[in-house]
Amino acid sequence: MKSLCLKVVFLHTVDPIAQWKSLSQEQARVVDMLNQAKRIRYLNARTDISFSVEGRTWINSDGLNNMPSGEVYTSPSKTQSMAISILIIH
Repeated sequence: MKSLCLKVVFLHTVDPIAQWKSLSQEQARVVDMLNQAKRIRYLNARTDISFSVEGRTWINSDGLNNMPSGEVYTSPSKTQSMAISILIIH
């Protein structure tokens, strides 16, 4: 458990601060792209899900306010419904 805790906050690396800064920059590029999106669609062999993100603000959770961190997030539109279609293959 201790090893996992060290890894999720980059304490196992030579320079944890540089690692967090690099992650922040990478996620900032993703946030910039997603803030331009109107719809998100996730499609694979078993799932087809899409939802509106128009007018939503994406957040870069890069370790400044929460630990562990390392994600970008938002919430779906309050006025749009989410369509879910799942194909189960046996």
